[in-house]
Amino acid sequence: MTGLSSGAVDDHAFAQRMAALGPFEPRPHLAIAVSGGVDSLALALLAKRWIDQHDGTITALTVDHALRPASIAEATWVASTMARWGIAHQTLRAALPPPRPASQVWARELRYRLLDEACRRLGCLHLLVAHHSDDQAETRAMRWLRSSGAGTSGMAAIRELRHVRILRPLLTFRRERLRALVALQHSGWILDPSNHDPRYERTQLRGSVTPCSCSDDRPALERQRAGWLARHARIDPAGSAQLDGRAWQALSDDEAAAVLRMVVAAVGRRTYGPSPGATLRIAMAIRGGGEQRTLGGTLIRLGGDGLWITPERATATADRMLSQPVAGVPFAAAETLVSGRTLPI
Repeated sequence: MTGLSSGAVDDHAFAQRMAALGPFEPRPHLAIAVSGGVDSLALALLAKRWIDQHDGTITALTVDHALRPASIAEATWVASTMARWGIAHQTLRAALPPPRPASQVWARELRYRLLDEACRRLGCLHLLVAHHSDDQAETRAMRWLRSSGAGTSGMAAIRELRHVRILRPLLTFRRERLRALVALQHSGWILDPSNHDPRYERTQLRGSVTPCSCSDDRPALERQRAGWLARHARIDPAGSAQLDGRAWQALSDDEAAAVLRMVVAAVGRRTYGPSPGATLRIAMAIRGGGEQRTLGGTLIRLGGDGLWITPERATATADRMLSQPVAGVPFAAAETLVSGRTLPI
């Protein structure tokens, strides 16, 4: 059975996807983000059967954003469902009330911050999230629209947070196959009204894009860009980075923007990098003779033979670095000096 064929997702197909995301430690501990929607419930079912075959541990995590009156009851329902399925469960809530109005960006950043911290407390190295091929198609379409054709790669199957790595084992499966799996359990699921709110870009695109089984070249691009950074970038222990200006200027516009985005995300201590379109515009402005620009909480300067990326609040450090050779380390070590995590694209 292939990932995009009809019918419910089976254990063998899921195990193949998990094998591609490994390796895992003996008796692994998996965390799963479970909202109560059909996608995350399907993931919980599949992950529970997989972990039972590997003599490991599984914990479901539900984030209550406190944005709707029903959210407490929904988290309680998820906890009850997980108990029936033999899965440990925790509900995560922020210490402060949500802003009004609360944006999707705020909700997403809160969700991953709470999930990351919960995994740290649990000593869990792997966080599974339920993004699937329909989500992937929508993400590519959204990125294409935002960047005028640049930066149309989809979500990565593996991404690092500060304390845990995010795994997306469902990216090759259609939503209808996940729905079929949950239906076989005679289980209901929660419908989030925001998924049908026409104010949101993803909702507007839903149904107008078609998932495909084409391969995603993102892992190869990530390896290529990480290799370039290891050769041509250094990071100061204070948290600023220097790129080899000549090598960076020799890249294509798209590649120059891609590596700049990775560095900005790390130096700016952001979970996500700036948008590909904004990064491309800044990169082209600097390459065209612009002296300095700000992006993603960083100041970017081209000086001498170096491209310098510093936190905006640290301009004095930037001035010092521009006048002195940097006593840094290869950018491959940036995760231990900047934010304790590998760099997102």
